[in-house]
Amino acid sequence: MGNKLSKRIFDRRFALKKTRVQLEKLEDRILMSADPLLQLKSTQEEPLTSENVPFDLLQIQAGDQNFNLDSLIVANKATVIDLTKGSSQNSWLSDENSDLMKLSRSLGALVLDLSANADNVTLSQTADGLLRISGDRITDLLFAAPTELLGLRGGSGVDKVLLENLDLGHADLVVEAESVELDQGFTLKTLGDAVFKGYASLTSKGDAGLSLEVDGFVGVYGSVRIGGQLILDAQVALDAQIRHSGVEGSVDFDLTSSAVAEIGQLADITANSVNVLASTSNDILVNSQGGVGTVSINITQNTQASVAPGATL
Repeated sequence: MGNKLSKRIFDRRFALKKTRVQLEKLEDRILMSADPLLQLKSTQEEPLTSENVPFDLLQIQAGDQNFNLDSLIVANKATVIDLTKGSSQNSWLSDENSDLMKLSRSLGALVLDLSANADNVTLSQTADGLLRISGDRITDLLFAAPTELLGLRGGSGVDKVLLENLDLGHADLVVEAESVELDQGFTLKTLGDAVFKGYASLTSKGDAGLSLEVDGFVGVYGSVRIGGQLILDAQVALDAQIRHSGVEGSVDFDLTSSAVAEIGQLADITANSVNVLASTSNDILVNSQGGVGTVSINITQNTQASVAPGATL
């Protein structure tokens, strides 16, 4: 009888220990996937700086959910122009020269597709008020500011969008690319919303070691004068799988990921609301079997949503 009782006590302690280990593992998984979210919270009238601005940490799903360009194209019946396909794609386009097109009509909603070829592009405004988007691997375009929506959509390449001095009237500006930046010395004006999405995603599968790097970035360092929302949203997503089998069983996996949304110290922002968001989702599977060796996994992850000291909001 005593032996049976001891065995039951031992079994319960073992079960408790096993459950505790499982909970600890679950806790690690939750902490590794936590996303920092900041929301501005203030009713004070004096200008806000990074020294006096209060923030709430939000426990909600990261990332903007309301300004998806694919959905906006449908909702606004937007005209889409691929900047790698030339003027023949639309009757309202004409060739100014071999490197420049012009859109002859002012539109309500316009989305410019950077496609997979674009690397660095710049959106600026000419002296006569027309907008110009230019880049090394696209055909530049001159066009009037749309009245409702201007969208820039990056392709599968590594795209960086630089914003210069812009006055968009009442139009919303939505930019999706791996990197979006308004540099110091430039001013964005609109009575609508401005949404900058630094999105980067990568899917990779293989049977040997992998070394991957993925970055999503949004930075505002200049001046913003808008009547609606300012949203800075950096998101990174990675899905990597290694399935290795053979006599040599060693596998090395290296990952560096960075999702950064930041307002710089010299930024000067006037907006109805400001949201700074950053999130990272890394889904990794490494499976090595059939041999003798080691599995080495080295992951560096940076997820940051920040307002630098000195910024005025």
